[in-house]
Amino acid sequence: MGRLSTSDIILDEAAQNYLNTKSKSTANIYRTFLRYFRVFYANMLLEDFEKQRELNKTLPLTKKKRFLEDVAREFIKFLQKHDYSNNTIRAALAAFQNFLSYYNIRLSYSFIERPSSRPLEINEKHTWYLDQIKDFVDSTEYLRDKAIIMCLFQSGLSISDLLKLNYGDIRREFESDILPLMIHTYRKKTDVEFITFLGADSINYLREYLKTRSNLKDNSPLFTNIGTENRAKTGSIQNLFRSYAEKMDWIDESNMEGWNPARPHSLRAAFRSMLTNKVDRTLIEFWMGHSIGEVSRAYLNIPDEKMREIYENFEHELSIETTSKNVKLGVDNETAKIREEYKSQIDEMDTTIKTLSTQVSQLTDLNSRLEKDVESLKDEVMDTVKGALHFWKLDQKRSFKTILDLVDEVESLREKIHNLEYIENIAEEERERVLLNYTQLETT
Repeated sequence: MGRLSTSDIILDEAAQNYLNTKSKSTANIYRTFLRYFRVFYANMLLEDFEKQRELNKTLPLTKKKRFLEDVAREFIKFLQKHDYSNNTIRAALAAFQNFLSYYNIRLSYSFIERPSSRPLEINEKHTWYLDQIKDFVDSTEYLRDKAIIMCLFQSGLSISDLLKLNYGDIRREFESDILPLMIHTYRKKTDVEFITFLGADSINYLREYLKTRSNLKDNSPLFTNIGTENRAKTGSIQNLFRSYAEKMDWIDESNMEGWNPARPHSLRAAFRSMLTNKVDRTLIEFWMGHSIGEVSRAYLNIPDEKMREIYENFEHELSIETTSKNVKLGVDNETAKIREEYKSQIDEMDTTIKTLSTQVSQLTDLNSRLEKDVESLKDEVMDTVKGALHFWKLDQKRSFKTILDLVDEVESLREKIHNLEYIENIAEEERERVLLNYTQLETT
């Protein structure tokens, strides 16, 4: 059997009253599980429970029925037949138990064999590198999926938050060619309002994908099922990501037994890891829609355009083809790379020249001190000749030997200084050559 379709299931008053006590995000999750139960158990559960409880009062202990436990066991079998994972079944059972608790009805799972939860080690997310992101994008069949991958990676949005976007959420900046594109949205899971961005790569793929769509309106889903105008569903995208991941030789096949390590959420995690130690941690969390608290939000008090500037400065960490800066400069990615290489060479040469200048200065100082020592020893020899003639031969030999050694050392230092100055001159000439190339590239 396949998964259940429950969007048209209407819950009874008892379930609605219970859900009204939950936060919006929790209510959305528990509503889905209670709808599963409603498909499984069409009767009025609470009324049936009351009838069985009254009947049990008339029965001996060994004849009493454990009604709710029997229902829970059958519910487990029902979900297993519909191919739900162990973790989903356990979550559904938790929702069922909590619902009963709201009506002061106790259900213990102590004597019920529940599916085991999936070990954490097979729920690990893949650690992405930029070249792997490029491979993943290239492996996809549809322009829509290429756009989804890049939007997830460059924005840090969850798949559910990305798929709930409408064209109207991006229309103004998208049609005005503003880069990076700013998105004002809220986290579906926590209802937290936040801002994030789409870089040039995302917009390029998104633009190509949207060319395949017609009659786009503000309320049109940004991403739809292929060939329709119906909003794309999280489950179908998760399945597509698994099929794409299976083609990648850098994904360990043994890790595909549980959660797909290259699932959409792994790209959200990659967004954080790529920017960590480069962008303020609180700002990263804010861009991802995490609740950062009032104190952090006050500290973060950054104008929207300043945030755009910060994102643009680090967009290259999230880019596989080009960046907003390169697009604005009108240069292709290859030219931009050459520019960066030249700039890097100039910076390295500046450092080398500075180091050589420091060494020359140090050696020049040392040479000056040694020359003073030579002059001092010459004076000492003359004093020795005048003051102690009978020791003249011995002192003369010792002093002249010391002077000669120092003279040799001075000459050696002068040669080192000469060589370093020569190297420094060559480095400066090379820097001028690279700088000229860089300047010519800037003016083309």
